[in-house]
Amino acid sequence: MKVGSFTIRNRIMSTPHHTAFTDPDGLPGPREIAYWVAKAKGGIGLIGSHVHGIHYSTGNSFAQPAALTKFRAATEAIHEHGAKFVCQLWHPGAQGGMLTGGSPWAPSPVSQPDTWAVPHEMTTAETREVIAGYGRGAAILREAGVDGAEIHGAHGYLITQFLSPFPTRGTMNTAATSSAGSTSPSRSSMPFAPRWARTGPWVCASPAMR
Repeated sequence: MKVGSFTIRNRIMSTPHHTAFTDPDGLPGPREIAYWVAKAKGGIGLIGSHVHGIHYSTGNSFAQPAALTKFRAATEAIHEHGAKFVCQLWHPGAQGGMLTGGSPWAPSPVSQPDTWAVPHEMTTAETREVIAGYGRGAAILREAGVDGAEIHGAHGYLITQFLSPFPTRGTMNTAATSSAGSTSPSRSSMPFAPRWARTGPWVCASPAMR
């Protein structure tokens, strides 16, 4: 079965979920890799990782010194048993206060029920910075040999917040919403910008949006 630029051996996918088997730095380690390899040995065609933060405002997995080495080790181990591997690129937006301990970054200062923290309203420059983070994450995944990247745009995270009228109501920074290069201040322009990011650059062979 053809998926983007690669072919999987069947239609069975292990969908993304957190294993709680990561190394202390949040990256794949021996225990998590063994978990994925067991799935590959069992015949699964495509394995998806859990979320990986792309910016310091939420914890940047790709800024870790061992990121390239560990993603490569995971990919090679999975490939050895015939499966393909894709990883999630993620920013939780207003839901990120519980992770950073400070004000989460979001399109507007509208609190979310999980923490009720008042978000920091992202500026145009900060929005571009986050978009570039998706590109940098994808570049590392590609260099590590990962087959594809999934931009996590579901579950009320940052990309959803740009699309939804609820978290972007009131004082939404309209300049930030058009910072992806759009000529009009539309909040829908940012969610698609990571697929076209040039500052990273966005070079992963098979990017997809969840």
